[in-house]
Amino acid sequence: MADVRYTHGTEVYVVRACYHEDGTDLLAVGGAHSVEVLMVTSELCKCIASFHIGTRITALAWSSKVTSPSVSDVWSIDRAGADRELFLLSKSSGDDEHIFQFGGGMTGHHGKCNGVSSRPQPTVYVVAFPHPLTSVNSHPTTSKELLVSDCRGSIFLTDWRTEWEENEHDAWKNSSVVELIEPRALASPVIGVKSRWTGSVSWRRDSVDTVGAVYGSRFSIWDMGTSKAANPPSRARAFPRAARSFGTWCPTYHEYFAIASGSPAKGAAIHLHNANYINAVPTVLGIAPHPQYVRTFDWLAGKTIPRIAAGVGREVVIFYIGTE
Repeated sequence: MADVRYTHGTEVYVVRACYHEDGTDLLAVGGAHSVEVLMVTSELCKCIASFHIGTRITALAWSSKVTSPSVSDVWSIDRAGADRELFLLSKSSGDDEHIFQFGGGMTGHHGKCNGVSSRPQPTVYVVAFPHPLTSVNSHPTTSKELLVSDCRGSIFLTDWRTEWEENEHDAWKNSSVVELIEPRALASPVIGVKSRWTGSVSWRRDSVDTVGAVYGSRFSIWDMGTSKAANPPSRARAFPRAARSFGTWCPTYHEYFAIASGSPAKGAAIHLHNANYINAVPTVLGIAPHPQYVRTFDWLAGKTIPRIAAGVGREVVIFYIGTE
């Protein structure tokens, strides 16, 4: 089972797979100025839509209304891409690419987007936080809560429907259902340790209580059903240097999760972990030699052996994590 490779016109900044049942062979690729949609098979991938945005893509999310051409002759693509402003991108079997742009005046959002999560009926609703956010997640089993992480090592399970008085002190706390803390990341800026203000969090798709996150060179796993928020029950080193992204939990084999290195020192690599054996040595998936590194990656949602799509330089590399 050979790797499938696709060359994008610029550096690849975001890849996002579609997890919805009628679009599991679709992959969105965001570059320096455009978004392409790929239909992926076991042997190749084909570009079926291209949207010129004119600015770097920093986040992508799929609509639940997506239907792949492999599923129906009457297919449609619908998703959001973002960098400071938001763009709704759509294409169907009967229409060409369409881009609808809406900025801070319509959404309440005025800064760079680090994460986007779609829901069936979008609502303009502002929830403020004390520090810049690094990622946002929704879960397929709940429509009222979002999981967000900030750059200081805090993770919030937030009920976006909560209402409060605008002038109330620390109003953001009213919407927080659960707050998780990564102690090392929280302590670093306080004690003067230089650290990258980055972090990545992901919700396990088969368990609303399980959360994984990477801050610096360590990852943490919380089980909110059995533990309190003070300290994560499971923590281990991800890479000698800072990891880049927790990625996402595998949508089909739920116990697997992967972490990508943020350093090109040893080339582009992803570490594959099994949550049932949290302290075991991970499987190292080498993708490209030094000085390449994995800028972004995601799991494909096909029902065969799990595959990962990784953005390395100007290429998207799609590979199986094992063999039959």
